[in-house]
Amino acid sequence: MLALAACACARSSAPLGLAPPLALPEAHSPAFRDQLLAAVHRSADYLARACGEDGRFLYRVDVKSGRVLGGYNILRHAGAMYALAQYQASWPRPQVKAALLRAARYLRREHMLPVGDMLPVWSEPRRREAKLGGAGLALMALGEIERVAPGTTSQADLAALARFIAFMQKPDGSFYSKYFSGGGRDDGFVSLYYPGEAALGMLVIDERSVALKALLALAKARRGHDHVPADHWALLATARLPLRLPLGEIEERDALMTHGVQVAESILAERVAHPAGSPLAGCFGEDGRTTPTATRLEGLLALLPLLPAEHPLRARIQSAADQGVAFLLRAQVRRGLHRGAIPASLTSHEARIDYTQHALSAWMQYLHISAAAGS
Repeated sequence: MLALAACACARSSAPLGLAPPLALPEAHSPAFRDQLLAAVHRSADYLARACGEDGRFLYRVDVKSGRVLGGYNILRHAGAMYALAQYQASWPRPQVKAALLRAARYLRREHMLPVGDMLPVWSEPRRREAKLGGAGLALMALGEIERVAPGTTSQADLAALARFIAFMQKPDGSFYSKYFSGGGRDDGFVSLYYPGEAALGMLVIDERSVALKALLALAKARRGHDHVPADHWALLATARLPLRLPLGEIEERDALMTHGVQVAESILAERVAHPAGSPLAGCFGEDGRTTPTATRLEGLLALLPLLPAEHPLRARIQSAADQGVAFLLRAQVRRGLHRGAIPASLTSHEARIDYTQHALSAWMQYLHISAAAGS
């Protein structure tokens, strides 16, 4: 196995994926699917190689020079695990499984330390601060890894993570965002993404009540607003929930679907329409950044299968997805040591594990939806 963490400082003159430009066939054609599948394998292989023997990922790197850049974030560590576990479920590879096991051991050993019968995920090993999003992402990742590598995490640990998330929930369904050692729960900081991450984590292990309460709280808080945030995690959680609702809970289904459509409409309304043939074609923003496009695609693609066949949003989401997926394909590094990585933008050499994770997740969703539709 090529361990990027061990050789990231080696300089490479290999060009980025943007040079020469990537010629893409028409969306939904077999050739397009082949290119997309090859990109999925490249990015999954990159993340697996980027997981060192100690279980830490090569978090942030200059893909042109090979220079390792500073920082580490355990939430993004767990997010990379989640995407890799979903990849492993569809395209099992021994090197990916091995990376997942290393990453899971690192997470458990260094960042999951108990408080009573709960198991928070501490942002740093010093046990000062635990974030709701850390527990949500860890539960997502470890729950998905259990499907592809049973026995990696004990059921007791999964339950203890879930108890921490439930402990952080307020009576109205919203959450405290942080827990401080010696200080308890704190809502001085409010995260857009933590509630959706917590809800999705609970649903991955089939714990419905906290997740439903959280998503309904988001729907209530945003009801009637002309514009709402691009909360892709809430859409991903919603996509896992409705089919599990009993038939009698029509009101709750309607509230969740109204909220999902509201978020999707806001995402599409903000999307920048770049001209065909532009390098930025398919990018949701003006600046060529990859991750805002990838995360919005994740949310839109999660909602798409829930919409009735005649819903007017379907065609708009599909068009945005076709173009957005192609934009991310053009951004991928296709050569050299860091092949498979996704840089921050079309003009950036910086790649971070979450940039690659979100593109990989969006591509996998797109492939699965296309396969289900027979295209």
